[in-house]
Amino acid sequence: MSRYFFHIQGSRDYVDTDGVDLTDLEAARMEALRIIRELMIDNTMDDLWSGGECVMTVTDDAARSLFSIRLSTARRTSPGCD
Repeated sequence: MSRYFFHIQGSRDYVDTDGVDLTDLEAARMEALRIIRELMIDNTMDDLWSGGECVMTVTDDAARSLFSIRLSTARRTSPGCD
């Protein structure tokens, strides 16, 4: 088991100081997606829907960046199809 940390940067930054023990990098990827899904359902990332951006960076216990997930939206300025 390794410990993974899930840091979020956006209008409100969150530094994960606890981390989660997971079996491998694939489990960390699944956990990152689960966290993002939960935050979006809870509207914790509401600024994302107003054209903002959010980045989750996953690090290991040596603070090495393993991967990042970047989420952003573009506000439509006028209705219609592109």
